[in-house]
Amino acid sequence: MNNHIEYPTENTYYIMQTQGRFIVIEGLDGIGKSTTIGRLCEQLNAQTASSPTPFMGQIRERFHDAEPNLRNQYYELCNAEFSGTVESMLQQGDVVCDRFVASTASFKLANRNCPWQEFQESLNNWKWPSTCRQPDIIIHLLLQEDERTRRILSRGEPLDQQEARLLEDPSFRIRTLSVFNELCDVTIDITGLSTDQIVEKILLEIEGDELF
Repeated sequence: MNNHIEYPTENTYYIMQTQGRFIVIEGLDGIGKSTTIGRLCEQLNAQTASSPTPFMGQIRERFHDAEPNLRNQYYELCNAEFSGTVESMLQQGDVVCDRFVASTASFKLANRNCPWQEFQESLNNWKWPSTCRQPDIIIHLLLQEDERTRRILSRGEPLDQQEARLLEDPSFRIRTLSVFNELCDVTIDITGLSTDQIVEKILLEIEGDELF
């Protein structure tokens, strides 16, 4: 079986003239991103989007418990394909995305079995992929881990390998969050905040980034 995923031959992503702003909300599962993004889109009159697209999502389950390199290749390909969808949506106005490149990079780098110093060097040398549209702002939402764990377990759903490791392996979780902190423009601690309060903080960050 061939476990190699072919990437697009085009190695440079050209940004077209767009009207809207590309806003990405990052963070681990169980922190309420979907609810927050829905409310944020109402405030901004924006569209919501996520990777993978329905087309790539048809085969997503095949990669849930795949070995890390193959799983990462799949999501990197999804991000490249998704960028074209975002460009079309931005012609109509603002787009708020539930996770994007930073999520893929965080799990890819955190999965490396290497000393902390080598991990930091890999993070420092990481470059935004040329096949992907770069957001106007990336906001990382951080929730206290005991509350995130409670929410995840209360769902009563089976955990894939990645989520199980996040719960069981503090070192892996710390590395994952370190990548988010480095690659995102801002981190907001949402512990104890209501959805409206979270959205208010996000809007303040967007204003501060002079997107309005």
